[in-house]
Amino acid sequence: ASDSDGDIVRLAIRQEDGLLATDTQSSLEHAIHAASPGCYALVAMAQDSDGWEAISDTLHVQVGDTCVQAPYLMTPPTVPGAFEAEYFDTGGSGVSYLDLSEVNTGGALRRNDSVDIGQSNDIGGGYQIQDVTFREWIEYTIDVSQTGFYVLEARLAATKDGSISLS
Repeated sequence: ASDSDGDIVRLAIRQEDGLLATDTQSSLEHAIHAASPGCYALVAMAQDSDGWEAISDTLHVQVGDTCVQAPYLMTPPTVPGAFEAEYFDTGGSGVSYLDLSEVNTGGALRRNDSVDIGQSNDIGGGYQIQDVTFREWIEYTIDVSQTGFYVLEARLAATKDGSISLS
């Protein structure tokens, strides 16, 4: 990236709202090894020393033969490890999630999906899945490289009684 009247201070490559790579140089390369089959929308972003930002046109990338359900950020998180709830699979309503509202009522991250994602006020900030109701679900593709017993820890907050299931 270049800027005729200033310096580039940050470059980023994003899949929708998710950050794939960032650097403070004027050039950035990022390789995805073993990207999962699916369709991905990628953009590049540059910010100059005056605070101006520019975003590239969207590059649509298809890995494999069809646009199927796929892990967010192109590769599944590994287990053991941690992953964020808002990084559910791509694929759309009825495929990778079911949310009974028609729009993301939280208004944060992944605005093209109807899963309700809002800013978290919890320790460390970030995002939260919110306004979950009966019959709503989300799916994650994960990479479990070794057979074994694993402990699942989930952080939840609710104003009413409810339940969570894992299958």
